[in-house]
Amino acid sequence: MSGIKLGVQVADAAKLLPKQGKTAIKGALLGEIKPDSLAAKSGMREGDIIIALQGHSIHGVEDLAKELQRVAIAHLQEPTVTIWREGREELLYLEVN
Repeated sequence: MSGIKLGVQVADAAKLLPKQGKTAIKGALLGEIKPDSLAAKSGMREGDIIIALQGHSIHGVEDLAKELQRVAIAHLQEPTVTIWREGREELLYLEVN
């Protein structure tokens, strides 16, 4: 079974941000987002950091992949995504269908 595809490049924020001279935050750092992708339709932006998915902490790319798979298996229609954007948390919804 395949997981949910966000349509975005991701990297481990805790590893990448310090190299850019920024404070390390655990999560999945979003890179280029494909137009019309699930990430774009859900309001995600390049530079956002996914820190939780459906209430489960995301510490990096591996956690994100596991949680997306879990959400797909559970057939959740609008799972919540907590992102870190511009110094604060925001809640978004993945519109899976």
